[in-house]
Amino acid sequence: ELAFKKTEIDKILPLLDQIFESAGERPKVRFYEGEGLNILKEDLLKTKSGETQGFINLDKMFQFHPTHEKDYTSRRIAKKIKSLVIYTRKDGPLEGASDPKKFRTAKFVPLEKFPISADISIYDNKVSIVAYKPDSIGIIIESKEISDTLRNIFHLIWNNLG
Repeated sequence: ELAFKKTEIDKILPLLDQIFESAGERPKVRFYEGEGLNILKEDLLKTKSGETQGFINLDKMFQFHPTHEKDYTSRRIAKKIKSLVIYTRKDGPLEGASDPKKFRTAKFVPLEKFPISADISIYDNKVSIVAYKPDSIGIIIESKEISDTLRNIFHLIWNNLG
């Protein structure tokens, strides 16, 4: 009986492979946690377009990554990667959030209007998402359709913020 089932599976597998291949291009999704989240930042620094867009909860980011400016932003500036950021912060707008010397343009949205607890970065044909919590997790989704859609949502919000 086991030999019969193996023969049947061997017949079905090529058909399943055909169905899988005919479904078209799929997004690549990579999952990270803990120290692996550093890979997300490194990937952002490799952007070919030289530009990123993002939604950030500054309170959460600095709570979990207090050295972000020193460790990441300084490297982004050295690579002259432009950053457009829509951010929230409990204490209101951050003075100097937009800074041409840092290649960053930022727009503030009050936390009560935009209560995000995960950061989203859009660059090239990728989207990275980081959920801040004691065991932070992150993903990178590589898909032109998904990144273009989120980039369009970002610009729709950006343009309506004034």
